Amino acid sequence: MIGTLEFLRESFNRFNSEIFGNNLPVPILKISNARTFLGKFQHKKQPYSKGILNEFIVILSNAFDVPQEVLEDTIIHEMVHYEIAFLSIKDTSAHGNAFLSRMNEINVKYGRNLAVSQSIGKTGGVCLKPKAQRSPESMVAVLELKTDETFFKVMPLTITGFHSFCDKIERVPSVKSVSFYGTFSEHFRKYPRSTSLKVYKMTDEVAKELGKATLIRKIEK
Repeated sequence: MIGTLEFLRESFNRFNSEIFGNNLPVPILKISNARTFLGKFQHKKQPYSKGILNEFIVILSNAFDVPQEVLEDTIIHEMVHYEIAFLSIKDTSAHGNAFLSRMNEINVKYGRNLAVSQSIGKTGGVCLKPKAQRSPESMVAVLELKTDETFFKVMPLTITGFHSFCDKIERVPSVKSVSFYGTFSEHFRKYPRSTSLKVYKMTDEVAKELGKATLIRKIEK
């Protein structure tokens, strides 16, 4: 069945043989219900007694109903990232010259339709999880700058994500304080949840929603 761990594993093995010459060891394969991406590659470096342990992860989201070939192209896309990382190929950026060259080669040679980014809407994909069933609970970070400007972002509901974001903010000198709010307002469902430093300008509508939220913690810098 497409979108399952079995599908991901079988597809990886198939394309590893057909396209990558069986040169890629099977990485950690995961299925996610993320609504912000179809596929993702992660390269984590973990220290251990004999040096650094490289951990390679390929993730496929099963939250969308898209054609099988789109999921296959997504898996191959992430496998190109994996190949570049595994072979320690230097690239100019995440989708730099090395990636683009390999992507175009695969598209021409194997008749695929890999792209730098995959717009779910353009594939006709829809979220399999009805909106009414998605948890509206959100954690919202409000950043006050030394310029008296205010921004916000929606956070993942994890302790790891919270600490990761706080570590990043600590290194941004323009931030005066960060407040974290818990809310069940449906207004925040449309925003991606991440620990990146991508933030949004505070609006009157957001401020009104946060006025009904619960202050979890405030960090003064």
